[in-house]
Amino acid sequence: MQFKRFSILLIILSMLQISVCGCSKQTLSIWIGNYTFEEVSPDAIEENPYIMRVYTIDIYEKGDKLIANITINGFQIAENIYAKVAGNSEKIDLIFSSEFSSNTTASYDDGDIILTFEKNADDIVTVWGKMQPMIIDNIESGIYFQKNNETSS
Repeated sequence: MQFKRFSILLIILSMLQISVCGCSKQTLSIWIGNYTFEEVSPDAIEENPYIMRVYTIDIYEKGDKLIANITINGFQIAENIYAKVAGNSEKIDLIFSSEFSSNTTASYDDGDIILTFEKNADDIVTVWGKMQPMIIDNIESGIYFQKNNETSS
């Protein structure tokens, strides 16, 4: 009798695990795509036209997880960062996992939230985490990244 109850419990738990995993992966899949944000210093035109940064985030599926490849290129920076994607259809955190390149200017630890994306109607609100923008006026949470839909990974 106990064996039968235990077997039924295992079957129910397995079914719950399958439905939960499938649901979260499905809701996260709306984030798959390429996101870009370009920052140009207000002083760039007069002093140096190359004081700018281009942020590119490719979110793609790898196995049963979503991965983000974050690239920052521009004035005094060249970073390639690998992050795990965690969240739901309304909000995701990009969580540092490992670096592709040793040519980074920032120090990240495993588990650091690099940044967060939040849905706001048709826009994506960026909440900066360990990664910060170049221009001080952009530090506040706001609409910076635009989704291009296609991944380059």
